[in-house]
Amino acid sequence: MPLIIVGDFNFNMFDGHPQFIEFMKTTFHCKQLVHEVTTKFKTQLDLVFSNIQDVKAEVIFCPWSDHYTISVTYDDKACNDRIL
Repeated sequence: MPLIIVGDFNFNMFDGHPQFIEFMKTTFHCKQLVHEVTTKFKTQLDLVFSNIQDVKAEVIFCPWSDHYTISVTYDDKACNDRIL
């Protein structure tokens, strides 16, 4: 089943948390797609996990929040054939 999980996970991935990444990988077969800061405090709290090969996540500056916007795109026609 195609899956995209997005949210503020409220812990800074720059501090590590390999157990959480492994949990998402083994439980949902998802990889983490955000690899840059997601807040004005230079932390990475907002994450995107997916088991769809061609999903892309982009971090976009947001002037009205301390969190940046995360844009997620994918080709829904290829979705059924591209599960990781």
